[in-house]
Amino acid sequence: YDYRDQILLKFVVQNALQEIADKHGCRIWMAWMDATRLGAAIQVLPDTQNPQDPQDRSKVAAHIAGELNEWIRNHLKFTVSVGIGSDVTDVSEVSLSYEEAMQALDYKIVLGADQVISSSEVKVNSQAAYGHYHEIRVIASQFKQGNAEWKPLFRRLAESMKQDPMSRQELRMIMDYM
Repeated sequence: YDYRDQILLKFVVQNALQEIADKHGCRIWMAWMDATRLGAAIQVLPDTQNPQDPQDRSKVAAHIAGELNEWIRNHLKFTVSVGIGSDVTDVSEVSLSYEEAMQALDYKIVLGADQVISSSEVKVNSQAAYGHYHEIRVIASQFKQGNAEWKPLFRRLAESMKQDPMSRQELRMIMDYM
């Protein structure tokens, strides 16, 4: 997209997000962090009604993000991935939540684009890469010995890696190790 189109598309995305947040009775603050990254802080007010769980602020934020993804998918010719940081109660913690959201987006390489990725979903597996090193050593040993057994082991490793999402950095470490 040329520069003017980018400005228009950014305006459209911001307004769509604002309308979705308003619909859910939330306050939102947004800023473009760089040319392709919109940062948003959502304040879920105590009386906000959410069909799934009105008390859980994180679920409200994820629901808003999911609606934004769906709206963009239906109305624009591109997709977005959304990272969600942890719920915070003090403005001084917003930067930490932002960093968590950015780290969650590192898992996009495994989980796929056009997703809402919560930091709470990927924190559980933050050590997933380290569990694969033994498997890689066995595969490498079988390969060096000319044993065809390395192929099914490698397939199993690939399937296992799909089950345990890893960040871009963790995947890069595993690929370097191989």
